[in-house]
Amino acid sequence: MTRLGDTRRSREERGVVRAPRWRLLASLIAACLLSNTTGAATNAPAPSAPLADEDGDKKNGDKKNGDKKDGEGKSKSEVHGSPAEKYVKEKLESFLSPTSIQWLEDGRCKMKFDFSKKDGSHETIFSRPIGARAKDTFRWTSQGEEFVIGGIPGIRVSDKGAVLLRAWYVDNVEAEIEYRQYINLARRHVMAVIFQNEKGSAVGANFGNQCAMFSKGSLRKKTNEKVKNVVFNATAKFKLKVEDGVFEAHRDKYLSSRQKYKPKSFPRGQIGFLWGGSLAGIVGSFEVTGKIDYEFMEKEMKKRRSRRRRR
Repeated sequence: MTRLGDTRRSREERGVVRAPRWRLLASLIAACLLSNTTGAATNAPAPSAPLADEDGDKKNGDKKNGDKKDGEGKSKSEVHGSPAEKYVKEKLESFLSPTSIQWLEDGRCKMKFDFSKKDGSHETIFSRPIGARAKDTFRWTSQGEEFVIGGIPGIRVSDKGAVLLRAWYVDNVEAEIEYRQYINLARRHVMAVIFQNEKGSAVGANFGNQCAMFSKGSLRKKTNEKVKNVVFNATAKFKLKVEDGVFEAHRDKYLSSRQKYKPKSFPRGQIGFLWGGSLAGIVGSFEVTGKIDYEFMEKEMKKRRSRRRRR
């Protein structure tokens, strides 16, 4: 008995010794199971990993591409076009002070200048300043001129001259003026909306009825359409359309004449108006819609800005 009891006790003692080993084994198995479960849980979102990587790539791409948010809360990636385009779009309104400005979906810019308000910020938007003296051939109207029959506030043009808006366009542009004749219309009179290149050559719409060619401010040739009379005390609209080698003259929204020009001669140009033949009239408003030459326009804007600083 004693030996058997001793044997049992020795077994119990050995069991006591073995028990921790089984528990350890059980613990190891449990740990493995737990590890597999945790691994499965960890691997479960794997399909979403590309989204995380995509976000990460997007952030990295943002940093690489300089995709930082500007003052308006839009990232640079949302502002389409070149740096020159972005610069011009940000600065154009303050540069030209249009009465209204609109960027169209087709890439053109539409600006309107209401001269009846005689806004002082418009005095320097042309190639020559708007004058104030009575003898100036390009000036604001006087009160006496505004209150006579047929008179309206605006820019008075007289004798002869030409002005160009300080904006550069490719040959996809149209412009229209509201005009009142201040004296009886004569055959010698010229009042044209023009598109002029860097060399001084221009295509234009004379009184909205004739297509005309100009060189350095002088009329070279025109089509044979008859110029309709400008009714006293009434406003007429003259429009020029230029695109891809063709230019058109429109009078009060109706097409009057169409002619061709060499596109190579007009890679870019400025819109304005030209008058002559001892003319006298008033321009009440000026509207331009066209594709801006951003690279060239940016250079011109920066040049003018540096000139102002020097002064």
